[in-house]
Amino acid sequence: MQGKHVMLSYQFAQQSMVEGVYDALKAKGIPVWMALHRDMAGQLHESTLYGVENAMVICCFVSTKYQESWNCKTELSYAYSLDKCIIPCMTEQGFKASDWLGEITTGLEGIDLGEEADDPNKIKSLIKEIMYQAGQKKSKNIPTPGLKEQSKAEEQTIEEQTIRKAQATTMAVAS
Repeated sequence: MQGKHVMLSYQFAQQSMVEGVYDALKAKGIPVWMALHRDMAGQLHESTLYGVENAMVICCFVSTKYQESWNCKTELSYAYSLDKCIIPCMTEQGFKASDWLGEITTGLEGIDLGEEADDPNKIKSLIKEIMYQAGQKKSKNIPTPGLKEQSKAEEQTIEEQTIRKAQATTMAVAS
């Protein structure tokens, strides 16, 4: 399964906080999708389908309002049915997911962003989890310095092994 971006799934009341996360991810070169930053001339539903279907990782910003939102339920349930990587981002102190949201997020590694999500260490933890999840899916579509370096190193190692095998074969044939 491959994806093109990290999708930010949120309830409208969290928009300003989520925009801060969006900006932080973009600043790190991570392709990110947020409904606000897409052409909404068409149906919001169609745009959201695009966001979910083309996501490698989905960060859902969990709160009471998120759990109560029919749109959030539809969006995250669809992502879950497509076996997308989901990272719950806790945004409300003391909130514990239940019902449909609890079923989807129980057992998933979540990030406690708090109500502001402007702590650089929390953003760093979120980015680390995104990179881990993207790596688990073996994606080459989410370009990040860490994953690019790893891929280049792996390619170089494979190339060196191939050269050594070719040299060994040439020496054996020459003997």
